[in-house]
Amino acid sequence: MLLKTFKSNRTGNFLLFPLAALLLWLKSLISPQAYPFYPEESENLLFKPLHNLLAGLPLVQVILALVLFLLLAILMMQINNRYNFLRRRSMLPAPLFIVMVSGFTGLQTLHPVWFGALFVLFSILRLFSAFDNTRAYSAAFDTGFFLAIGSLFYFNLIVLFPAFFLGIGILTRETRWREFAVYLTGFLLPFIFAFSYLFLAGTTETFLNTMEMNIITINNHFTDNLPQKIYAGFLVFITFLGSADI
Repeated sequence: MLLKTFKSNRTGNFLLFPLAALLLWLKSLISPQAYPFYPEESENLLFKPLHNLLAGLPLVQVILALVLFLLLAILMMQINNRYNFLRRRSMLPAPLFIVMVSGFTGLQTLHPVWFGALFVLFSILRLFSAFDNTRAYSAAFDTGFFLAIGSLFYFNLIVLFPAFFLGIGILTRETRWREFAVYLTGFLLPFIFAFSYLFLAGTTETFLNTMEMNIITINNHFTDNLPQKIYAGFLVFITFLGSADI
């Protein structure tokens, strides 16, 4: 019954998954807490000003994270409906995303990954628009550009660069060096602007140190949390069952 409801496209369903998110985030809204960042995790160039602005306002941090979370759910639903991952238009990806991700309660507050994920979805939208396009220069540029913006919020997203690089080659009708060059240009441009600003501000070395710490620092918030590990294992299990059923 509930699954059938979420699969339908009734207007009233647009109120159901935000309500579900509110209920699943209720504890964090009642007792908000700031995220325990490891060194330099909150110092990423585009995230740092916002983090400093909202320091000492944990409730505002949780509310902002919830808004970003809902935007991610809506974007995932739009990607599915536009590119027909399911057989028909459905709202199902949004509530599934909300239920699955809300289980990671430690992230129910402001974290750079929410901003990074938003720009990754923008990159995916632009990447898919390159499908069967003989001159996908605009899509390739935007894909790299949005990924770089996301990386300036959450630097670890840079590991997705090769995946999108391969995606450009797979989805375009005629793969040529120009698409890859345009993608690389789009990716490098935000970093060029960032380093230009940092050079003028005299903080280039600080930013390089932040990048290094994001790469080499081991995040133990998840590995030391047994309930989260069990929940992640459960998600992997049901994903496997769903794939086997398909």
